[in-house]
Amino acid sequence: MPDLKTRCVNLLKALDLPKTRFCKNIKISTQAFNAWLRGDLNLAESTIKRIDEYVKRFNF
Repeated sequence: MPDLKTRCVNLLKALDLPKTRFCKNIKISTQAFNAWLRGDLNLAESTIKRIDEYVKRFNF
């Protein structure tokens, strides 16, 4: 199974979903999301779980 970051990027591309809308839906700032994707920020376990559950809704 691909890691969560890859799944997020694939979801954004496949649905042509703006990153700002994605971040609003998962209740995280765009800056924090970008920093996490770059590896500059470690997210709380609860946030990781929230992102994972959201992405799973779209079968990613």
